Amino acid sequence: MLGKRVNAVLERQEIEVTDYTLSIHKRRPLSGWRHAIPHSDIKSITVESVVAIDPVTGAAYATSFSRVSLVFGRVRLPTLTHGAQQKTHFAESVSDEEMKWLVSALRTMIARKRGRAT
Repeated sequence: MLGKRVNAVLERQEIEVTDYTLSIHKRRPLSGWRHAIPHSDIKSITVESVVAIDPVTGAAYATSFSRVSLVFGRVRLPTLTHGAQQKTHFAESVSDEEMKWLVSALRTMIARKRGRAT
């Protein structure tokens, strides 16, 4: 439980769009990771309502009450769906406005890299 709190407070995320991949790098004291997803594997970039694994994780995601459904314990998070319906959540601690901007910007960048208009 303490490890999750430390990660939630000290985590930094980097998102990089190259010509062929979208990379998400979560830098945190415990269990950081990097995931590079080819543009061709990306199915969607959306904001989804997700159930937090546990109360500590839910509290870490809940930076504002507008993002949390207290009735069902759900949190809205930017979500990247790729491969065989694998989902990767990112930008867990941004505001609603930042989340909408980020999802829109990533969709536009990926579409341009694929050579399609948005």
